[in-house]
Amino acid sequence: MLNLEAGIHDVGADDYHADALRAEPTLSSSIAKIIVQQSPRHAWTASKRLNPDFEPTNSDAFNVGKAVDSYMTGELAQIVAIDPAKYPAKNGNIPVGWGNPAIRAARDAAQAEGKIPLLPDQLTAVVAMAKAARWQIDTSEEAAGMFSPTGWHYQKTLLWREKNGVWCRARPDALKQDHTIIGDFKSSGGNVDDETFGKQIANLGYNLQAAFYIRGHRALFGTEPKFLFVAQETSAPYALKVHGL
Repeated sequence: MLNLEAGIHDVGADDYHADALRAEPTLSSSIAKIIVQQSPRHAWTASKRLNPDFEPTNSDAFNVGKAVDSYMTGELAQIVAIDPAKYPAKNGNIPVGWGNPAIRAARDAAQAEGKIPLLPDQLTAVVAMAKAARWQIDTSEEAAGMFSPTGWHYQKTLLWREKNGVWCRARPDALKQDHTIIGDFKSSGGNVDDETFGKQIANLGYNLQAAFYIRGHRALFGTEPKFLFVAQETSAPYALKVHGL
C-alpha cells in the first residue's frame, strides 16, 4: 500500500487499478459509473480492491485498444508480443489466434503480470494505429501536440479528497502541463463521427468520466481544463476525431 497524499503522482498501472494508493479504498470514475448506472453491489463486485473473488475480463478488442493507449503514452513495457510459432499444438500445427492451451497459458501469464499480450498481427495493427493517430492529432487545432514528448504529462495519477472525506483517483492519458487540457484516448470498433461517437459517450458514461477528471483537477489545481476525447477507429485507415463535450 502506497499511502499517498493528495496530489499528482507517478503510479504504475498495476497499483492504480488495484487501488493500492491509500489504506482506505478510493473512488475512480469507472466505479462511479457502475454505481450510477447499476448499483453499489455491482460496483463492489467490479472492484479489485474490495472483491476477493475479482476476475478481470480481457477481450482481444480491449487489449488492442489498451495497447494503443500504452503505445501512445510511452508505456511500451506493458506490451508483450506472443509468437504463435513458439506454441505449436501436439501435432505440430501452429495455433491460429489463441487457438490452443499452450498459447492461451502464455497469454494468461502475461495478463497476470499486468502486461498486454498481443499476437503479431495485433501488434502490427497497434503500431499502424498509433502512427496514424499521431499525424491526425497534429491536424487538430485543439489537440495538436498531444502525445508528443514535450508539453504534456502522461498517465499521471491524480489523487484528491472530497469534502465528505471520500478519496478519489483519476489517471488521465494526457494532461497538458499548463493545465488547460485533459486528453483521453478511446479506440472504437465503429465510426468516430459526431453522431456515432456521441451515442457511445452516452451509452458508456464517458461524460461522467470527463466530469470526474475535471472535478479532480479543480480540487488539486483550482482550474477547470477542457476535456478532449481522442477517438480512433480500429480498422484501416484508422480515422480519428477529437471530441469535446
